Amino acid sequence: MTMKRIIEKLMMAVVLIAAAACSKEEGEPKKYIDPAFVGEWHLTEATSEGVTINDNLDVYIVLNEDGSFEIYQQNLEEQLRYDKYTGTYYCQSGLMTGVYSDGKSWGAKYIPSVSDDRLTLKSNDFMEVQKYKRESLSEEEKQDASIVSVKSSASVYSPIL
Repeated sequence: MTMKRIIEKLMMAVVLIAAAACSKEEGEPKKYIDPAFVGEWHLTEATSEGVTINDNLDVYIVLNEDGSFEIYQQNLEEQLRYDKYTGTYYCQSGLMTGVYSDGKSWGAKYIPSVSDDRLTLKSNDFMEVQKYKRESLSEEEKQDASIVSVKSSASVYSPIL
């Protein structure tokens, strides 16, 4: 192989690598799961426009490292059990968002932050703030939870919706 052919092949390789790098930069920002948010969280406070949302609402969120989530919300009619919602979530461009198993998106995108076993989710329009502490629902309560579809639920009060 002549030196000219070697240089041509090297130049072609550089052009292909540069094109691939540019196409990645121009595309949609990468979706990712931030390990800091993975875990089980218990809602301690939820506000909308500075006003507390239903003090009696008991909600647990499980954010898994595979991008799946489970939300356990105390059933307001049968206070002794929880309703279970499932789906997937991810972070992108500093925001957390999700989609329920039935295809309905979360009610907003959230700016998440974690500090000392506390998770805060602020809606991207800053109208809603949810605060959680790292705490698990018992396995028995998880097993007794009724799986609910967001679209078919008549009364969904979960702050994440």
